[in-house]
Parts: sequence; structure tokens; C-alpha cells
Amino acid sequence: LTRGMSVTIDPVAFWDRVNRLREAWQAERAPDGLWKGADAVVIVTGSANEDVLYSKSGALHTWLLGYEFTDTIFVFASRAVHVLTSSKKVGLMEPLRSAKNATVPLELLVHDKADNSANYAKLIEAVKSSHAGKCIGSLGKEDPLGAFASQWKAALKTEAGFTTAEVAPALATLLATKDSKEQACVKRAALLSALLMQKALLPRIEDVVEKEEKVSHEKLAEEAEADFGDPKKVGLKLAPDFVESCYTPIIQSGGSFDLRPSAYSNEENLHFGT
Repeated sequence: LTRGMSVTIDPVAFWDRVNRLREAWQAERAPDGLWKGADAVVIVTGSANEDVLYSKSGALHTWLLGYEFTDTIFVFASRAVHVLTSSKKVGLMEPLRSAKNATVPLELLVHDKADNSANYAKLIEAVKSSHAGKCIGSLGKEDPLGAFASQWKAALKTEAGFTTAEVAPALATLLATKDSKEQACVKRAALLSALLMQKALLPRIEDVVEKEEKVSHEKLAEEAEADFGDPKKVGLKLAPDFVESCYTPIIQSGGSFDLRPSAYSNEENLHFGT
């Protein structure tokens, strides 16, 4: 979220997706199920981390809220959803509590910059009151940054009797199923990507080859990424504010290829052969 940005959260999408999460969790909550016996599901995000392009917590936030909230804790319990976040974000979520399609109470707690111990205690009590109150489903492989997340970890460690279960595979399965709105977005994204390749990047590469210009992979990737900000350039009517590349395009040539998702466009010039 950036300053001056107009933000609203779709209550219909939020509660429909919360219900999907809760239904999936309850259906596979057994110890041998996808949710590994989790009595409550706790999702934590820390401060902004530009080194992490993708995370399950960020994906879940975008799915539920349309935005990624930093320094936020979601607790999905058997009888309610609890959220601890900043006062501004609580204000954005407040209308969700009275939405017509709300199915369970939404308990909102305001982050106390001086001392969050009382808030952490309320969240821990919410976990204890959910089902058996012993097993916390979490994203154990994520390491959120900042004091907010580290203090929450410290608060949990003071509680005896909790066990944890990794729910990343369960969330991946949940998010893999797309509703009609998501399918429409995927189609638009695919169309934009194809048109950018066909009408912008490919002609640019052909021009470089024909003129025998010295242009680096990195430069071509930057130009391609910039084209995402102008969908009209390729004949697509999409608002630029709603378009963003998932990562900088990866352009390689010359017979040296890195097929890993972490690959990047280097400073070598485009090779005119392969």
C-alpha cells in the first residue's frame, strides 16, 4: 500500500474466499489430511522484503484482500477470524465486519507500536479456543522480517503445549482452484503477455539483429518490462494501474541458458544466432 492510493476491499470476494478456506480446512483437518491436524491457521507477514518476490502469505493476502498487508497476523479459528494489523488497515477492513455475506465474526485488533503483548495474548487465546487448541497451522518455511513478526514468535515460545504443522501445500491447493473472476484475470494476463511478445519484444529483437546493434539482454528486459505499463501500445484496453509484470522478463541468447525461475537477464549483448 502506498500513500495517496485509493484502497477498497471487495467484501463479496473476501468472505467467499474466507469460506472456501474454512471449508477446505475443515474437510482436510485430520492429522493425515492436507491441513495436518491444524486446530487454527496462523498466517504472519512482517515488514516489506524486496528480496522475496513471491510468498504464500503474500498470495493469500492478495487473494483475500486484493493487496498485501505488511506487519499483519491472520488467525483463522473455528468460530471466528482474528486479524492484528495497523490502525489504517483495520479501518480498511472494518466494513467487512458488517458485510451481508459475512459468515463468522471478524475480530480486528489494532497494532500497538509501544507494546503488542496484550494483542498477542488475545490471538494466542483465540488459537487455544479453536478445536483442540494445540496445533498451529503455519508457513514454517517463511521468515517474515521486523520486530512485529519476531515479537510474535517470542510470544508463542512462552506458551507450552503448542505444536506446529506446515500448511503451505494446503494453501497452494486452495489457491490453485480459480473462480470465474480469477479465470478472467488469468486470461487477460495471458493475452497481454502474448501481445507484448508478438507486437513489442519480438519486433524489437528482430530490429536489433537486422541492424546488428549491440544491446544487452538486461536492456531488452527493461524495455519489455516498461511496455507492461502501456497496454494500449499493443492494442489492449486495460488500465495501466491494474497491470504489473510478475517479474522482470528473462532474455538469454548465445547458447548459455539458465532455466531456473531465479534466472535473470545479464549484461551480455544479444547474440544474433541463438
